Amino acid sequence: MSILKQVKEMCAYLSRVGRDDAPDEWEASVRAMYEDLIARLHSGDIPDDVLRPVIDYFVMKALAEWDAERTDQLRQVHEPGGA
Repeated sequence: MSILKQVKEMCAYLSRVGRDDAPDEWEASVRAMYEDLIARLHSGDIPDDVLRPVIDYFVMKALAEWDAERTDQLRQVHEPGGA
């Protein structure tokens, strides 16, 4: 249940991050959430140097998707007939 709660918290955080939030603070928050989530998923028998690339990949994907979504939203607002 704690893992599901962590995932729900991460989704809620990602959905409310604004364009004005500092990118380095946002990345640090996302990284901390992934590190906590992965720590809950494994029993400690996997070395940190093996997990680090996995966490980096998830953070990179989240940042890229967030950036693409925000860029798309800005484009829609600034295009003729946009919101």
